[in-house]
Amino acid sequence: MDDTRERVIAHYREMAEQMPQYMPIRMAELAPGIIAVEDASGECDTLFDVDGWKFRTPEIWGGQGPKSPTLGKRNLNVLEGLGRRPPVSNIRTMVGFAKDHIVPKNGGAWHEEPMEFDF
Repeated sequence: MDDTRERVIAHYREMAEQMPQYMPIRMAELAPGIIAVEDASGECDTLFDVDGWKFRTPEIWGGQGPKSPTLGKRNLNVLEGLGRRPPVSNIRTMVGFAKDHIVPKNGGAWHEEPMEFDF
């Protein structure tokens, strides 16, 4: 079973202790291994499992490896909503942005609709 949801929740719990503005407001699975998160700061980012997914154009996003040691220890990487103008601030808008920039490594498939879940 994919445990990406649990790893993303743990990441945000740890991060929000230090920076409460990043407390999640909504989370949704866009595909197995891809979670979009709206936070209290008004941002929306997508975290993804690096074993199953990668950036379509890593040269734009700083390579294929995790962007921080905190993400790396959880085998995650992030597509930041601030990487688009205007910035992505909600899950609905993130769906298209994520599909444009994240691709499966081994035939992963996107959900037809984001699957919100409790955290």
